[in-house]
Amino acid sequence: MLIETNLAADPNCIVDAFREIVGDAHVLTKSDDVAAYLTDWTGQYSSDALAVVRPASTEDVAALIKLCKERNIAVVPQGGRTGLCGGGVPIEGRESVVVSLARMNAIRTLNPQGRTVIAEAGVILETLHEAALQEGSIHEEALGMIASAKRPLVLAGAGAVGAKDNLIALSERLEAPLATTLKGTGLFKGHPNNIGYFGTLSTAEAYDVIGVSNCVIVFGALMHILTTDRGELLKGKRVIQVNNYTSDVGRFYQPDATLIADAAQTADNFLYWLNEAEVAPSGFANELPSHDISVHPKGDPAKSMQGLINLEYALDRLNETLPEDRIMLTDGGCYITEVWCRVNVPDPNSFHMSDNFAAIGQGMQQAIGAAHGAPNRPVVLFMGEGGFMMGGTNEFNTAVRTNRDLIVIICNDSAYGAEHIQMLDRKMDPKLTEFDWPSFRDVANSLGGQGVEVTSPEDLEVAIEAINARKGPIIFELKLDPNNVPRMRI
Repeated sequence: MLIETNLAADPNCIVDAFREIVGDAHVLTKSDDVAAYLTDWTGQYSSDALAVVRPASTEDVAALIKLCKERNIAVVPQGGRTGLCGGGVPIEGRESVVVSLARMNAIRTLNPQGRTVIAEAGVILETLHEAALQEGSIHEEALGMIASAKRPLVLAGAGAVGAKDNLIALSERLEAPLATTLKGTGLFKGHPNNIGYFGTLSTAEAYDVIGVSNCVIVFGALMHILTTDRGELLKGKRVIQVNNYTSDVGRFYQPDATLIADAAQTADNFLYWLNEAEVAPSGFANELPSHDISVHPKGDPAKSMQGLINLEYALDRLNETLPEDRIMLTDGGCYITEVWCRVNVPDPNSFHMSDNFAAIGQGMQQAIGAAHGAPNRPVVLFMGEGGFMMGGTNEFNTAVRTNRDLIVIICNDSAYGAEHIQMLDRKMDPKLTEFDWPSFRDVANSLGGQGVEVTSPEDLEVAIEAINARKGPIIFELKLDPNNVPRMRI
């Protein structure tokens, strides 16, 4: 707040005080000298000022502000004077001084790799742009890394789903393997260069391929700690990250080169310049095994116990027999990473995980939303019995009443599985985590839907037939051993 003081002082004395701070040459009072500072670009806004003062440092600015505060003089800061709404024009009817920051025009640091700059307030965008160009093109640096890479790898996340064909073309030109994050799942399915997931969800063979790569070209991915295996998979590698938004860069990993750009256009641009420079393909993809290394080893039905089904085997069979045009959602739980590794989707847009905040119990509501949004496609929801008990019962009835094509697969280990594992690891009694839940098959039937229970490989085949013959929402309950649910791949 401005302080009201005695304004009887001679304006000339105030101007003299300005001169003492910044020097005579940098206090403008003549009409011709100040005219450009008193009107904006539109010509609609103009006013008068005691003077235009041009400080050269933050110390000058501080002294000017202190003086103006004491004399109750309004301060109007100006930068490049390109405003179109009068914000940089003195206030009409008020004693004002224009503080032009034009002399404070130093670029103190410019970091192309980190895409950061520290500049004084008077640096205009044109000057900053020219300085960035003089520092060298990040695009050229990225191209240099790619062209010199002996074992490049192309990684795609959710932000690059629309660039599938462009990324495949780049991969084929480089002879580079293709991989995805979880949210890019299925993007390159069936392509010979595809190795599946990049990160803790990778198969052992794919993990080894990632390990020997020396350059990772990342499109539309955040580089989450599980994608990079907490940085282990990127050690000793050059990393180029292409994302649409600066907020998506550097949150988990700082790449060697960052391009804020469209994935498809950037991939095409890389391809163009690789061809122009006649860069030889790496041959890295030719080193891949002839079999599909994106597929995890099959589950063994013989590992099913009395009254309980082996989860890996059940998921493999469901992957083979669920409707091919499915939309798949997953709730949270200790079973979840095994579902991601074993059950495919037609494309990344057909997959949604409801536990971005690591909270269980939200899957049913979102699955019903998906079933209403795409009424002509079957929706498959994987969830734990703990999550289902947090609201799944009443929402399953919603699916029944609205006759949605919803297949709910409940992975029932009769416990809060994640907590069960923690208790066992700490050699504590896990009984506090175990529950005698109701029969979810019976719950489904009582709510007007259909329910099936799977306790053996033979039950599994009967239940699969029930899915194929369904006429409405169905609950498919897998009875699991809490001591033999696979550990999460994190």
